[in-house]
Amino acid sequence: MVNFRWKRLLRRIAIALVSSIAIAELICWLSFSLAPNIPKLGNCAVLVLGYPSNNDGTPSSVQKLRVVFGVEAYLQYNCDRLIFSGAAVANKIVEAETMSKLAVTLGVEPNQITQEKQATNTWENIKDRGLNNL
Repeated sequence: MVNFRWKRLLRRIAIALVSSIAIAELICWLSFSLAPNIPKLGNCAVLVLGYPSNNDGTPSSVQKLRVVFGVEAYLQYNCDRLIFSGAAVANKIVEAETMSKLAVTLGVEPNQITQEKQATNTWENIKDRGLNNL
């Protein structure tokens, strides 16, 4: 009779142990399969297209919005480069420079910023970069 009790107790312990391991494996599998696929550092860059600055050189409201969204994406996806594009189109202020300065005030390191100061519109960017044959 004692032998039967031990067998039943050991069986229950074994079932509890196997069940615990199976549940832990299921939780681990679910956490990895449902997690967002975030790129590793260095796998991406964010391009922020230009928009005219105010005539006094301060960022326009559209520039501010674009920079904020660009910096948020840059930080969220751990990108290694933030690219600002825009020449002096509507006035004498270079759009890429204005937006770069704003990004630095938001915490982006200057060495992580690239300025493209030649393009006066998006199609020029595409043409000058050899992307017009796509």
